[in-house]
Amino acid sequence: MQAGYDSKKLDSGGMKQQKQGAQEGDGVRLQKYLAAAGLASRREVEEWIAQGRLTLNGKVAQLGDKITSSKDHIKLDGRLLHGLKKPAAVTLLMHKPIGVICSHADPYHSRTVFNLLPEKWQSQKFLCAGRLDKDSRGMLVLSTDGDLVHRLTHPSNTVVKRYKVLLNRPLQTESIPKLLQGITL
Repeated sequence: MQAGYDSKKLDSGGMKQQKQGAQEGDGVRLQKYLAAAGLASRREVEEWIAQGRLTLNGKVAQLGDKITSSKDHIKLDGRLLHGLKKPAAVTLLMHKPIGVICSHADPYHSRTVFNLLPEKWQSQKFLCAGRLDKDSRGMLVLSTDGDLVHRLTHPSNTVVKRYKVLLNRPLQTESIPKLLQGITL
């Protein structure tokens, strides 16, 4: 058995792939579906596709192939994948304290918001919906739902974000237009 996938999710028999929550006509990219089911990371599944290790309905899978039906058959190394279930998404609101960064890893900072999560959430792959810098504190949305994070953070969705800023000196009236206009870095 090759490393990188769980043998409990493989079956050499003729069982059909059972896709949870999909309707006929929906299209989910193969690598996204298998990653969401916890079989491997999306990049690892893309490597399997590039290596020709995955088949979809009897044909060698290609990047961009979509699962469109609960009757689709997916095989890895000739063994039918079955029993794959997308875990329920988890979304948390967190108060980010000062001195903690919104990153999974940074060689210059050891404290991240993900280190502050209770142990039962440590194994989940949370994403930050936005960023607060190291010297900021406030509410932060963390989610395992990448689509939700995208909807909250992508500029085309115009989600309003409000910030309260404390200054070390009084705000001058002539500075307000500059703040509203922004600056080019």
